[in-house]
Amino acid sequence: MSTVRRVLKNFLSLTFAQVICNLLGFVGVAYLARILGVEGFGSIGFAFAVVSYFLLLTNQGLDIFGTREIARDKEKTKEYTKNINAIKLITSFISFLLLVIFTLVIPKPMEMKKLILFYGLTLFSSALTIEWVFMGLEKMEVIAFSRVLKQAFYLLFIILLVKSAKHISLVPWAFFVSNIIGAGILLYYLLKNLGFWGFEINWKSWKGILKQSLPMGISLIMAQIYLNFSIVMLGFAKGEKAVGWYSAAYRIVLLIASFAVLYYNAIFPLISRYYKSSSEKLGIILKYTTKMAVIVTLPLGIGGVLIAKPIMKLIYGNEFNSGIIVFQILIWSIVLSWIYAAYSNSLMACDRQKKYMTGFTLGAVSNVLLNLVLIPRFSLVGASIAMVMTELVIFVYMYSQFSKILKIELFKFLPKPLVASILMGTFLFLTRNHLNFFLCIGIATIIYFTLLFIFKGITFEETRALVQEIFPKRNEIKA
Repeated sequence: MSTVRRVLKNFLSLTFAQVICNLLGFVGVAYLARILGVEGFGSIGFAFAVVSYFLLLTNQGLDIFGTREIARDKEKTKEYTKNINAIKLITSFISFLLLVIFTLVIPKPMEMKKLILFYGLTLFSSALTIEWVFMGLEKMEVIAFSRVLKQAFYLLFIILLVKSAKHISLVPWAFFVSNIIGAGILLYYLLKNLGFWGFEINWKSWKGILKQSLPMGISLIMAQIYLNFSIVMLGFAKGEKAVGWYSAAYRIVLLIASFAVLYYNAIFPLISRYYKSSSEKLGIILKYTTKMAVIVTLPLGIGGVLIAKPIMKLIYGNEFNSGIIVFQILIWSIVLSWIYAAYSNSLMACDRQKKYMTGFTLGAVSNVLLNLVLIPRFSLVGASIAMVMTELVIFVYMYSQFSKILKIELFKFLPKPLVASILMGTFLFLTRNHLNFFLCIGIATIIYFTLLFIFKGITFEETRALVQEIFPKRNEIKA
């Protein structure tokens, strides 16, 4: 199978799963928001944001390290799987103990503390999840099946169990059990097809693994600080209602951003190999990745600002209108993060995990300082601006650092998609109050891509070459 076909298969597997998961997720989020109300919805958002930091103490970059190393040498799959499983199980117990201590000392009501601890059970299901193994083996269809089933069970559980705000404590239990189901599917497939699982204590291996994974782990902790610090600080400074409004908009942004994660996960093993074997192929895949990111995100940013109100109303109802401005600001974080992810992921794949760590540390420090200044004065708007400014800091750093490895001419890809996006946005601005919401989006999408072809932002030659690579003649297909 050719490289492009393999990437496409992996990407489409994850994308298909993510579309289904996003649809199920939208239903679940909308259901919980309407059943729990702004304050209840804010409570579960705050609780999960707290637990997310302790989840990273369990991971410590082990998933990313395992994916990278298995992609480079699949013969070591068993060795890495057993050793990383053991490390993660031990760290999950340590993380849960630290979470208990933290929960006991924070100035929050007992109901909130229970929510945090119930969500904390996810530390153990996370330790058992082996998605990273299948990422390294480039078996994305297994991951896709696991994610869909996990999300389906989660939606089923909350619809069956959560009937009013008084059932809020059942939400983290539904989340935990559905995660166990997802982890179980992956474990079953591993045992059936590869014939191994388990734990191994090899101090020499552990030392080598942790030495290389810890910079990645610190990077993820730094990333999580800036991703969730706004929610945590809003919860302490402004209360659960503010968290509810912010989280409602942020959930939509995260769901949109998840598609970029799928693509970068699909190409991460390739980048790891190409860094070692072919700088030319590395340059080609990153050139088209950057171009694709620009083409997709610019209309998302402009369009998101213009249709934020109907999106928020459709999903959450009028009770969450205070989150509209949050969505209009946060949508620009997608534009920045989708583009710089090409460089940040490549730094990690190219053994520059310390540079990767530095970038997200700068982002975390910037975000904390910006939130401390902006949230007390501007509340939700301040938190949103802090997020976008943080992404800009990371963008500049990641681009400058990866340019030292390989120069990707980002700015030459900007003008044509930008002009097409502005013209598309003009159409949305003039028709958004007169046309059906979905019809308006459909026509705007057609306008954008038509203009992009006219301006040669995308050419028929590129499209034809891609189709020929995806569907090559039989004698061209490589094993």
